[in-house]
Amino acid sequence: MSLDSVCDKQLKLGLPLGAPDVYETAEALAEADRRTFVSYVCLGLADAFAKMRAAAVTAGARAAPDLAERLRQLDPRGRRLLELFRAQYTATTAEIAQHLGLGHRTVVTLARTLVADGFLELADPSRKNRAYRLSVAYSDLASAAD
Repeated sequence: MSLDSVCDKQLKLGLPLGAPDVYETAEALAEADRRTFVSYVCLGLADAFAKMRAAAVTAGARAAPDLAERLRQLDPRGRRLLELFRAQYTATTAEIAQHLGLGHRTVVTLARTLVADGFLELADPSRKNRAYRLSVAYSDLASAAD
């Protein structure tokens, strides 16, 4: 290391100038370099952790709600109907009967109960080809299972 480069480094680091003892100067410069490096690393880590924390807070704010409790409250027929409505947006009483393995009259009674409970909504009110869809309150359960 030349004397000029040592003096330049001493000025940058705020060390006193003079005819330096090479060993003491090299040691002082090494210590100053370590402090600079450690400071650089600590500031970089602090910045990285701050960005990760901000990203975690943002992700937590937009995270989907836990739907497990609502799924547990559904009876087996309700869970099977979720499967059907995941595959298609609306279903007629005939399709529901076929999917559940029930008779048409049983499905009509079940559908009335499910509409009253807020699980299903009427999609097509025609008498012969009445169709249902999941209510808004339960459509998120079907989409969350995907």
